[in-house]
Amino acid sequence: MANAASFLADGLEHLLGLPFASSEDLAAWDVEADRLHSEVERRFPEFKLQHFLYHFFNDADIRVRDAGYRERQEGLVREYIERLRTGDPEA
Repeated sequence: MANAASFLADGLEHLLGLPFASSEDLAAWDVEADRLHSEVERRFPEFKLQHFLYHFFNDADIRVRDAGYRERQEGLVREYIERLRTGDPEA
């Protein structure tokens, strides 16, 4: 599971670093999120994604419109990355 956790943490950090300034940025973010989600499921089928990640992968358009929602979601993802890095993704 360590490989899955590290792969996912790296991918989530990459997504958090992508820009949101334009509709092209949003489209590129969606492509990258779909790629990460698919790769995790393909390479690590035994790894169970936390439910909130499905919202993170699919709600980029809402985060663009709602700064508070964006802050909350990104905060959850940052906390999850920390748990992935420390070996306790279920905490």
